[in-house]
Amino acid sequence: MFYIHDVLLFLPQDWVSQVQAVIERQARFVHLTGHDETSREPEDTDGSDYYVVGGTVARKELPWLEELYKTTFLHLASDSTGLGLRCSQDVDSSININWLKGINARYEWHVDRNPVTGLLYVTTHTSLDGGELLLRGDNHVTPVYPITGTLVVF
Repeated sequence: MFYIHDVLLFLPQDWVSQVQAVIERQARFVHLTGHDETSREPEDTDGSDYYVVGGTVARKELPWLEELYKTTFLHLASDSTGLGLRCSQDVDSSININWLKGINARYEWHVDRNPVTGLLYVTTHTSLDGGELLLRGDNHVTPVYPITGTLVVF
C-alpha cells in the first residue's frame, strides 16, 4: 500500500534549486551489482548506476529537509500508515538524495530495510518520460509517476 501527499506548502520556495546545487557539488557515483541481500534483480543483471548524496551531507547542506523528516514527513507517514513510526537512526540511509541520470537510468529492484519509506520527488515526468517508481505486489506492478513536491510513503 502507498500514500501520496502534496508537500509543496512545507518546502522552501527555492528547494528544487537547493537540491540540484547539492547534487552538482556532492553527488557520488554508485554501481549496484544486483547481488546485495535486499536486491530483487534478475540473476543475469548487469546492475544499475545512480548518483547519491548521503545523509550526512544532505543534513548539513539542507537542514530544512532534516527538520521536515523529523516532523511533518514523520507525521504524514504515521498518519497514513496508522503506525507509530520513529525516524531512522542510520544517518546515511535516513535522508539521502538519489539521482538517476540519463536515458535508461534506473535504481535496482529491491526491498528496503526500513518498514516504511518516503520518497520526495524533485522532478515531474509523464508516463512517456519514464522515472516512475514501480511498486511490485503479488500479481501486479503499480507505477507512481514523479510530480515535483510529492511525497510518496510506502
